[in-house]
Amino acid sequence: SDPSNPSDGRLRVLVAGRIDAAKGVGALLQTLRDEALARIDLSVAGSGPEFEAQRAAHAPRGVRFTGWLPAQQVLD
Repeated sequence: SDPSNPSDGRLRVLVAGRIDAAKGVGALLQTLRDEALARIDLSVAGSGPEFEAQRAAHAPRGVRFTGWLPAQQVLD
């Protein structure tokens, strides 16, 4: 199946990398409105100094935080 076209019609988006201010993950998540998050399946894979704060702020909004994953698991 095509991961960009799941059966529920939601776009699957993965952000992978270090979760810190320089990478801008927090800025991206703050920018996304709840209406946009309702249409996408957003996962964040990675770790870093902002991981816990971002997870606390955005997991309740439906963002999935996996923590660090080996590269092959991210690609799967």
